[in-house]
Amino acid sequence: MGLPRFFFFGMCAVVVLGTSCDKPEVSSYWVPKEDKNVLRPDGLAAWEVPEAWLGRRSKKPELAAFLIYDDSGRFAKMTISNISGEAGSWEANIARWARQLGVAPPTDEVTEDIEIDGYPGRRITLENSDTSKRLEVTWVEHAGNQWFFKLIGPASATRIAIRDFENLTAAVRFDQIPPVGLKTWRIPVGWRLLDPRPSQLALLLPDSSSTAKIVFTVSAFPGDVGGLPANVIRWARQIELEPPDEHAIPGLMTSIDVDGNPAQRVNLVNPKLDYGLQVVVVKHAGQSWFFKIVGRTADMIRAQDSFKGLIQSIRFDEGKN
Repeated sequence: MGLPRFFFFGMCAVVVLGTSCDKPEVSSYWVPKEDKNVLRPDGLAAWEVPEAWLGRRSKKPELAAFLIYDDSGRFAKMTISNISGEAGSWEANIARWARQLGVAPPTDEVTEDIEIDGYPGRRITLENSDTSKRLEVTWVEHAGNQWFFKLIGPASATRIAIRDFENLTAAVRFDQIPPVGLKTWRIPVGWRLLDPRPSQLALLLPDSSSTAKIVFTVSAFPGDVGGLPANVIRWARQIELEPPDEHAIPGLMTSIDVDGNPAQRVNLVNPKLDYGLQVVVVKHAGQSWFFKIVGRTADMIRAQDSFKGLIQSIRFDEGKN
């Protein structure tokens, strides 16, 4: 937001003294509060804060807070919050926001489907006509975190701010948190990022609301780690599949490209267990990288587009290898 701008807020009396014996003319005016420099919240790679918004000190679980004034000195407050994991149902949150406005929860569908940085979300607008108070919330989930962008205040102030509010959410870009050794990647919609286990660089699971039983992992090791045929035999044993004959292994591989590097995709399925795995293996800068997805066959099939999109989004960090 640049350097802070300093103001004082209040009703200030200005006395204009004349040369006559008339009483001094007294007028009142207001100026906004001090503007505090608000840092971009962790988890956001980009945002665009409107110049007229005044930064405020945020309180947990808020990550950022701003005030937006109307011409009369009334203001709306815009906040950004991020809650890891579950944050209650959408309906429960709507009921909570309705209580904040002093209105009954809506009985019909009042939400709008939106997208932020390509991730699906929802937007809701509530208003108390008796108090002229208005609220708008945009919600989106990314990598297992629930993001809430909230605008609340007098209707006169929120209407002034609404276009900038929607422009800000449209400009948001999430931090994709690539594992060490990758410059960029894109976490698929509906996946959450967890702390990896030893020997893993990244661990992704479907959102907690999903019934899919699949796991995606990333790992990298120096050299060729025993060679691809030996690894294929090891992966077959992991899903209790009869290890393939050495001559049959090439038929289980498909040549693909990962960030300009030749790679092999291996697909194994155990029909008796209704279970399978798929691994993309690529050598880069002296390391063997393994991008692996394992789970129920039907879930694997449904996750193919997400897995493919993630692989295509990968860019190696040349300075980290």
